[in-house]
Amino acid sequence: MPIWFVLLNAYVVGGFFCHTLHCCIHDFMHFCGGCNMTINKVLAVICNIPMGLPSAISFGKYHADHHNFLNETRRDPDLPLPWESKLSYDYPFYKYVFYAIIEFFYALRPIFMHNPSMRMDEALNYIFIFTSDYLIYHYWGLGAFLYIIISGCSSIGPHPAAIHIIAEHYEFIKGQETYDYIGWWNIPNLNLGYHLEHHDFPTCPWWNLRKIREIAPEYYEYLPYHTNYWKVLKNFLGDKNFNLYYRTIRIPEKP
Repeated sequence: MPIWFVLLNAYVVGGFFCHTLHCCIHDFMHFCGGCNMTINKVLAVICNIPMGLPSAISFGKYHADHHNFLNETRRDPDLPLPWESKLSYDYPFYKYVFYAIIEFFYALRPIFMHNPSMRMDEALNYIFIFTSDYLIYHYWGLGAFLYIIISGCSSIGPHPAAIHIIAEHYEFIKGQETYDYIGWWNIPNLNLGYHLEHHDFPTCPWWNLRKIREIAPEYYEYLPYHTNYWKVLKNFLGDKNFNLYYRTIRIPEKP
């Protein structure tokens, strides 16, 4: 196949399905796939195979901090570090760089916030994925290996399916720190748009998040929500005054 078609296919098709697998990993690392923690981790690592880069267990470890320390400086790995926010304020073009390689910021940010020691389950995740990478390369060739790497990287970077990363916690309305999204993207993104409900009940599996909104509308329906991810991206990138400071910042409690 011509290289342009392979790259386009890896971005459009591979990136789309890999992002749904990211959503599966997200649910499994919230231990929503059953009562057994080990089974959830195994299923998350299996979902990690088509991405080529080991990330499932590490994501779960740091994503727990996002829920436990939401919007606390240097404790929530989803919150930009002060120097990131300052760069976006001083140089508006930095927002485009941030969005283009957002997966690298999310992968590297925890290293500057925590002790980056590796647990045994993380090490096993690395061994398993690198072994599957070798088998893919050995039996299907370099093209197949590069395809899954490109698909995995593009699924979190500048991909339409990943706009929810911007929509969830940036302050599009002053004082509201978390937003729902109501729309068709909740199908491939496994209801991750019901993000308020997810933070209220983080161990609720994705197929029940919509039911929370239905049975407790008085807690959710009066709050503003997104209906168009393209509008979210347009506001984030197009508004010259919008920068990474647009987050609700909590001061960490003293131990």
